[in-house]
Amino acid sequence: MDAARERGVDAALVPTSHVGALLDGRGASIDRLPIGRVHDVVDGLVRERGERRDLLVVEGQGAICHPGSSGQICGLLHGARPDGLVLCHSAGRELMHGYDVDIPSVATHVDLYERVAAPVAETAVLAGALNTMNVATPPAAREAVADFAERLGAPATDPLRFDADALLDAVGLG
Repeated sequence: MDAARERGVDAALVPTSHVGALLDGRGASIDRLPIGRVHDVVDGLVRERGERRDLLVVEGQGAICHPGSSGQICGLLHGARPDGLVLCHSAGRELMHGYDVDIPSVATHVDLYERVAAPVAETAVLAGALNTMNVATPPAAREAVADFAERLGAPATDPLRFDADALLDAVGLG
């Protein structure tokens, strides 16, 4: 958000977690909602934050193929009706949090997100954000980001360790 605002972009956050709502002062924790309500709540948050802004960043949660969050993610995607997606991942993670289940490939994730969103909003994964917190050195982190971008077929960065420029450029705010 800060990087977008530094570029003069009228940007707002749509918080969908208890932490996001706490930091922003408003929002909803979708993991505490009945699955059938997630779409309506996210749709309301998007409308409240202003569909006419240059950029609405809808906070993502979990993963479309995660056994514990897939229902919420479907509601989140359909409620947000995104123009574009940024796929987030943690470097080195091979198993889904809390489950002994392998994480599908990046290509599988891209396909799933785009196909699940399609009935409500044609969209595409435009970029990737990779958490490199567990990567020891900046050069190794840059290598992990480059590998992620190659597998994604789109620009990627670690916006906390480096900057968000690749993400903003990919969504057309360059």
